Amino acid sequence: MKIFNSIAERFFGEDFSSVVFSGFARDGDKYSANSSVGALSFFTGCDYSYLSDINKYEAIILFSYHTNQRNIVSLLNNIDRKTVGYIFPVTSLRFFDEFPDERWMKTFAVTGVEKLIHGGIGLKCFKENISGDFYKEGFNFFDLLNDNTVLLVVGKEQLSSCDISLNEILLILHRDDYFPIKKNNYLRSGRDFKNKLKLKKMSSSAVQLINILFILVNNSKHEENPVSRFITLYQIVEIYLEKVFLICVKVISSSDVLDPYSLKVSLSKCAGDRYRLALLYSNFIPNADSGVFNNCRDIINNFLSEQLEIGDCDFDWSKSLYRLRNLFVHARFKLTDTDADTVSSICDFFESCCFEIMINFDESVEIDAISLAD
Repeated sequence: MKIFNSIAERFFGEDFSSVVFSGFARDGDKYSANSSVGALSFFTGCDYSYLSDINKYEAIILFSYHTNQRNIVSLLNNIDRKTVGYIFPVTSLRFFDEFPDERWMKTFAVTGVEKLIHGGIGLKCFKENISGDFYKEGFNFFDLLNDNTVLLVVGKEQLSSCDISLNEILLILHRDDYFPIKKNNYLRSGRDFKNKLKLKKMSSSAVQLINILFILVNNSKHEENPVSRFITLYQIVEIYLEKVFLICVKVISSSDVLDPYSLKVSLSKCAGDRYRLALLYSNFIPNADSGVFNNCRDIINNFLSEQLEIGDCDFDWSKSLYRLRNLFVHARFKLTDTDADTVSSICDFFESCCFEIMINFDESVEIDAISLAD
């Protein structure tokens, strides 16, 4: 089991490579292995009568603020509301006998733990300052893990039935403050806890770009500077602005109603960020003129009014975002503490907009070539 090698690395440091394990065994909830430096054993406290086939599940350790013992989360398919998986704070797994009396939940928990033990774990998930002789006494596996960790367990069959990949889930969970990677010991303040999260299939473009989107969202979560966080999130928008441009070029190039001058004008317009932002907002995101986009627009307009001293701003979302991006990129000013708090709030709303774009971006929208030349 890879987990024993991970534990050895945690306890023995640079000498772990000389530790050789053999004879892995589990008796009830007790795991043990012989090694070149003696026996290593631990237990989990789980009831393994609930164990299912680990090959039918995925189990991953995430970081989060929502790590209260009772904060077990159900992951639901947005379409039929069926359970896809669960998120278990490690604190809840320490007290398995206090779990709700739900066989489905216990099956996911126990099988996820078994999957994790067989698959190994990253060292960042372990607590620091654990004495090297701690292993001699035998220990509860979950006492080794950081208190700000949770165990994500999803069923492969459930993922297949709702056509959502594990990478999509990991990306979507950023929205509710569950992170695969913790960097620089910083995670921004968490949002309100929800005991049920609905998983919505992302757009085909997001699926194709899942790796780069994952990196950008994850990096934005770990930015301490709110302006840096905004710029990182804006890179997500820029990815979609490029898509809008390519769609426009395709429409223009296939048009037989534009004269050479109109063709040149159209291409020039579509090359500008401001115009593409307007197209993205008005054409490619269904129902964008509502909800989080309006909330984001309002807080940006208020901030711009104060910073630019131009009276009340009444820009739509695309124009307000464009003006704010230019302000951050080109203007030289120092944020006050109040300004920093406002920009942090803007980023919270802007992040929600980015998720709406990633989920709902519609590449099938038809654009009139003549309208691009107007």
